[in-house]
Parts: sequence; C-alpha cells; structure tokens
Amino acid sequence: MNATDGTFSWPLPENLTLNSQYKINISSLNLSGVSDVSNDVFTVKGFLDLTYPNGGVSQKFNAGDWINITWTKNGTNINNIKLYYSNTGGAPYDKPINTSMDSTGDPPGSFKKAWQIPMISVPRFGFRYPRLPPVMLIRMSRMITLP
Repeated sequence: MNATDGTFSWPLPENLTLNSQYKINISSLNLSGVSDVSNDVFTVKGFLDLTYPNGGVSQKFNAGDWINITWTKNGTNINNIKLYYSNTGGAPYDKPINTSMDSTGDPPGSFKKAWQIPMISVPRFGFRYPRLPPVMLIRMSRMITLP
C-alpha cells in the first residue's frame, strides 16, 4: 500500500468468484479498532476480449478464406460462448459462427475457433460475443474489410 496517497493496486486473481457482493475492509496493523469498510458492495465481472480479427487495414480476407478467431477470457464463471458475425459493419450480429462451444476454444484450451469466411456481397464484417449474463463485460471488435 502506498501510505502517501492511500492507494493499493490489487490485481484480481483469475479464480475469484464473479458476483456482486464484494466489500473491502482496511485496518491498521498498529492500532486496534482503526479500520473502515466499503460503503457498499461492488461487482467483480469477467470479460472476453476478441484478439483476432479485430479490424484494421491489414486484416483483409477473401470469401472462402479460413481464419482463426482468437480471444482471451478472464473469469472462471464463463463456461460456454457463442460467436456471431455481422455483414453490415455492426449491429445486428445475427449470423451465427457457432451455437455453443467451450469458452476456452475449439479444441478446448486453444482460445480459437477456425472459421471459413462465407460467400457474401457486402463489404464490411463485425464480430461480437452474444449477450451474456449481466455479470460479464464484453468488448466489441473493430470492423474488418473484405477486398
């Protein structure tokens, strides 16, 4: 803890249970009875982070190309995911890549899903993870352009 400004950087462990009932207690090691507790509960949420493709001018694919969609996750309560894409450059993400898979990938532990770019006639794609339970944070990708 930084005694000068009263801050402490706490990296949340991967195996921390995701829920909305957390509080922090701070107490003096030298003076008994000197302590305080969070005024209210706070939530610890997991997240998924799409790492490829994530957009940019260098990511151009042809219809029929195979790519590996990759991601990272934080949170032990994220067990299964779905992948959808959009061919409108954003919402709605209504075209499924898969309907359900282990959150660690296909095969499990790889954090990837091989996917063949479909034959389409629109110039922009977007990827997202679908709406998950309220305790999850989702990061949406940037757009990729098909040549």
